[in-house]
Amino acid sequence: MARHAFRGILAGEPVGRGEFSTALGLSAAETDAAIERHVGRGTMVVEDGRVVAARGLSLPPTRHVLDMAGRRFHAFCAVDAVAIPIALALDAAIASACAGCGSPLALRVRDGVVSEAPAEVVIWAAERDPERSLRAHT
Repeated sequence: MARHAFRGILAGEPVGRGEFSTALGLSAAETDAAIERHVGRGTMVVEDGRVVAARGLSLPPTRHVLDMAGRRFHAFCAVDAVAIPIALALDAAIASACAGCGSPLALRVRDGVVSEAPAEVVIWAAERDPERSLRAHT
């Protein structure tokens, strides 16, 4: 389910609940339950009945901007902003900010490899409570 949503978002289109039922052969109740589990974990965002963010990739704005594949996306966190284009072996321009001081940060990824980044940039993910929303707390 998350993979289907991610692909739709990567294509620039939110994914309607009914599209999951059709594409994945799920009943409406199964679809709704699965989406609600993802929303509860913070791995999906739903607006107006459509999934607009999934697995770190977001159409609605966040503080982590990701220009990739000819489109502007946003990421749930800085780690997602860097990891998504690396995993997909794409080019990307990433704009974010230091979580500690708020200073702006810019990186570039070329063919899935970080090609430009300030020498002092360190990306880290602190251990966190697995019950908290990923989107709300990153």
